[in-house]
Amino acid sequence: MITLIGMGSGTPESLTAQGLAALQNAGLILGAKRLLEQLPQGCTDHRKALYQPEDVLAALAADPEVDAALVYSGDTGFYSGAAQLLPMLRAFGISCRVLPGLSSVQLLAAAVGRSWQEWKLVSAHGCACDPVAECLTAGGKPVFFLTGGAETPASLCGRLAAAGLGDAHVLVGEELGRAEAEIREDTVWYRNGWLEDPEDYGLLDGLVRAAFDAARSAGVKEYFVSGEAAGEYRRAFEVYDYALDQAEELERFFGRHSCKGQSGGF
Repeated sequence: MITLIGMGSGTPESLTAQGLAALQNAGLILGAKRLLEQLPQGCTDHRKALYQPEDVLAALAADPEVDAALVYSGDTGFYSGAAQLLPMLRAFGISCRVLPGLSSVQLLAAAVGRSWQEWKLVSAHGCACDPVAECLTAGGKPVFFLTGGAETPASLCGRLAAAGLGDAHVLVGEELGRAEAEIREDTVWYRNGWLEDPEDYGLLDGLVRAAFDAARSAGVKEYFVSGEAAGEYRRAFEVYDYALDQAEELERFFGRHSCKGQSGGF
């Protein structure tokens, strides 16, 4: 018998009462190392840091009489490894049950006091994702991206900004459900990773928007920049020969601040 348990934010406090009881009654607990390190008091010390389906099946075969538990972060039904493991358990005739947990989308919605029932849910966690297509086909609904691995909020925002969606509103939640949780609301182009210090956004905002307002007044409707931020801004201003005073200010700004070279657009 094995119980698959959603551990929410990965802290004991985010466990359901059922999940807590199952963990405290289990004779073997499997899961990612970081989750095993956060187990509540009263749990067995018989723990194995593994969660890949083949490894889980091998561990159960080695100890078939034990009541085991496998912990996942978030909810077992929201882009969880449980989806891959469950059919395998049934195919081998292994008794199992599933206890859901709090998902990241629930934690974010609760943190900002909003309903998430109309959100479009997309995983960018360890898989290919086209954020531009996902947003443009959402029918005006908010799009929730589950990030992880190579895809980060900054990388997604960089691609959205480069596609002309730099003015779109973005809400970023990190370490949700934990004491160190952080929620930020910006436009896409603020979150695309150019600057290391968020306090500099106000200064950059005034400089860049003044320059691009001047460009639009001169008849330039839209212009994208990408690559090394400082160099691209200089070339943009040279090509269109506008707002030279703002360009000089931008060059001085980028000379004083660190840039990450993410793509972006306005």
